[in-house]
Amino acid sequence: MSRNMLLLVLGALLAGGIATPVRAASTTPPCLPHCAGASLAGSDLSGVNLSRADFRRADLSRANLSGAIIMLTDLTDANLSGADLTGAVLSGSTLTNTDFRGANLTSAMGSGIRGTPTRMPKDWAIVRARPGGIANPRLPGFIAGPGAALPQAYLSGADMRGMNLAGANFTCADVSWADFRGANLTGANFTQAWMLAPKMKGANVTGAIFTGATFGWSGDRPGPRPGCTAPLVDITPAGLLS
Repeated sequence: MSRNMLLLVLGALLAGGIATPVRAASTTPPCLPHCAGASLAGSDLSGVNLSRADFRRADLSRANLSGAIIMLTDLTDANLSGADLTGAVLSGSTLTNTDFRGANLTSAMGSGIRGTPTRMPKDWAIVRARPGGIANPRLPGFIAGPGAALPQAYLSGADMRGMNLAGANFTCADVSWADFRGANLTGANFTQAWMLAPKMKGANVTGAIFTGATFGWSGDRPGPRPGCTAPLVDITPAGLLS
């Protein structure tokens, strides 16, 4: 897929509630797509398409990655401490042992994440669905935190107890049977979300939006909803396990 097409898809997806624009490309690293071990600390990579690249063990600390498209990219053992990832798209990427200490992940989209980072910024975590209440490490995760972009996320049964998810976008997500007990959900957007029997005791839902959310059981498996944009990567249960 071309960079222009990726930007068009991203723009269509973000039109539903994430205002962060994708900026024009700054400096494309000459090592692309083979950037394993590259030293790019402090680089301005805002708006750059870094998809399907190899950044294993790369140093991206303090890099400006705002609005960058980092889909299906291998960031195993990479250092992104202090990086600005505002509005970046990390969908489908591998984050095994990635260091995100002090990084800014506001409005970043991270669906279908493979692996688990060693460190995350305060209030941020990788969350995974727990179908039937059973943890399955094969299910890719989602980057969750305050202001997180989680449209279409498959988080059925996910454990989000006590998390700060203020302003998070759960539009069209499946959070059925998810555990939100004690979570901060102020201003969170659950428009057209599947919310079959979530645990909400002690959660702060001040200003949260539940327009068109499904709270009852119709017997139908959650699927595409009218007005819901298709995800950037296949995050259906079948797609997640492929």
